[in-house]
Amino acid sequence: CELAEEAEEDMKETEQALSLPAAMCMRDAEPSEIVDMAFRVVSQDLVNRAKSSFIICKGREPTESELKDGVDTLALKMAQKAVDEFLAKQAASPSNNDPDYDPTNDIDIRLARKDAQEDKLWKSENFNLKMLKSRETHSRSGNATAYNVYFSQTHPKRDAINLRKAIRSFKMRNKREPSNTEMQRLKQFMTVD
Repeated sequence: CELAEEAEEDMKETEQALSLPAAMCMRDAEPSEIVDMAFRVVSQDLVNRAKSSFIICKGREPTESELKDGVDTLALKMAQKAVDEFLAKQAASPSNNDPDYDPTNDIDIRLARKDAQEDKLWKSENFNLKMLKSRETHSRSGNATAYNVYFSQTHPKRDAINLRKAIRSFKMRNKREPSNTEMQRLKQFMTVD
């Protein structure tokens, strides 16, 4: 027990010795200096912990090789703990950071599915605004040209926008307004069942 208490006292003295200069010089420090200081503090802490742990277990000072092994073990444990905590935090918090979200709850699963569908629809309406057309085919006489027009996923608002685009394309191609019959055909063509 005396050895453990002595090791703890050594660690406290080291922490105090490191923290006073750190606090004094960190006010005007550059970011790289802060990182260097943090590295030195963590390094010294790992060495002190490994040394204390060895003294507690074996009752003597570690050799250089034993100290290195102890520091390696502590560093790996610290790194693994940091990764585990990060992954646990990521898994526990959904993308919307809702504290009431439970990925195993049926209602939350349905809501997540609905949100995904709405996100997909919103993206298609706001990012897939292109009207695509097939290759043109010309009549034998050369007086007429035909092609197919394709749009992304449909939605009532999107259908109206697509119809306006089709009418605009018709006007551009034919240099005139579509007749009532042609308008009905465009609407029928644009309707997706």
